[in-house]
Amino acid sequence: MKFRNLLAMLALVTGVGAAQATYTVNIVQNGANVVMTGSGSIDTTGMTLSVTNSSCANGLITPSALCIGTAPAGLIGTGIASSVTGLTSGAGTSADASTGSPVYAVGNTLYLPAGYVSLSPISSSSTFNGKTLATLGLTAGTTKTITLTSGDTIVVTTGTVAPATVPTLSEYAMAVLAAAMAMLGLVAMRRKMS
Repeated sequence: MKFRNLLAMLALVTGVGAAQATYTVNIVQNGANVVMTGSGSIDTTGMTLSVTNSSCANGLITPSALCIGTAPAGLIGTGIASSVTGLTSGAGTSADASTGSPVYAVGNTLYLPAGYVSLSPISSSSTFNGKTLATLGLTAGTTKTITLTSGDTIVVTTGTVAPATVPTLSEYAMAVLAAAMAMLGLVAMRRKMS
């Protein structure tokens, strides 16, 4: 009976503490250029999405807007819990080149690629040629968090690479459960051989 209780507890723990989706933007000085890369996923739960054909060309950063990636956005959603502010102290600068799917956060509005499915992986990059963090009005070592209505976040880190993700409780529990199952298999094999 104790063994069943242990398995039930492990099964319960594996479902606890699921990580929330996050889209992370890193803005770093790369030689003579500033490169803004974004990756992760975005939870659109609770957002009102509609079709649009909006674009900010190759990317943009202003005090109240962050545009990364290329191609026009196909979806517009009202879903930023608090207005985007304080991203830069500069007037705003457009990027010279970009790749990947568009993600635009402007005021209380979020623009995403056409057909984006909530929690799908997304990545983008924009490059500001011949610029420095200072000329863009950015300060190295700062982090700005944009919270969406779903509780999801867009984390903007300047001048440093975002820290590696820390495994959640449920990920550790899955490793413990896998080890317990392997030990049970070994015990069962030894009993059959005896």
